Amino acid sequence: MDKPLSYESLKTVLQYLEANLRFHLFNRCTSLKLTEKIVPLRIDSLKLDQRLITVNKTTYLFGIYRDYHVKSDIPSCIQHKNNTGGLGNDLDQYGLPDYSIDHVVTSGDLVIKENGWQEHIDQTRNRSMQQLEENVESSKGSSEKHDEWSLEFYLAELQPHYYKRDNVSPPYDPFIQISHHFHEKPFQPVVCLLRTDNLSQYRI
Repeated sequence: MDKPLSYESLKTVLQYLEANLRFHLFNRCTSLKLTEKIVPLRIDSLKLDQRLITVNKTTYLFGIYRDYHVKSDIPSCIQHKNNTGGLGNDLDQYGLPDYSIDHVVTSGDLVIKENGWQEHIDQTRNRSMQQLEENVESSKGSSEKHDEWSLEFYLAELQPHYYKRDNVSPPYDPFIQISHHFHEKPFQPVVCLLRTDNLSQYRI
């Protein structure tokens, strides 16, 4: 039977462990939580972007993952977005893009908005809804594969407008997904967190 590491030996191992390997170890073994917090983390290089954090040679991506209650109901365009890191913007309660929280306001900040700002947003959304409905009609009846994909995309984009109109919740739960990739490999999900706050709070 393997002998477990002593407390001091564990601290030494953690101190010299490559940063990303240490992240994954901590994610899989939460019993290390207390020890991991007190051991200094060694990072060779760190790059911070809006949705990306690169630690050494590994990049982490933050996005919104839409977890449908009925898996067979998820449109392929949304499944593709889930598989490639998730949405890069927040969603409101109906699933419409919510860019109002892109600008994080902290204590002491002065927020200046033009009069009619919300009315402008509503008008833009109404125009978008009308355009999408026109696109749906023009794509119907076509046997072209491209038009079939376009039709599915337009219908998926329309649904949040209908949820808002009918005051109903989307058929999914939004999660904040953290994905990572190393060198040229595609992004792979690391963890999904049930969204209790906004994606903007995870951005730099």
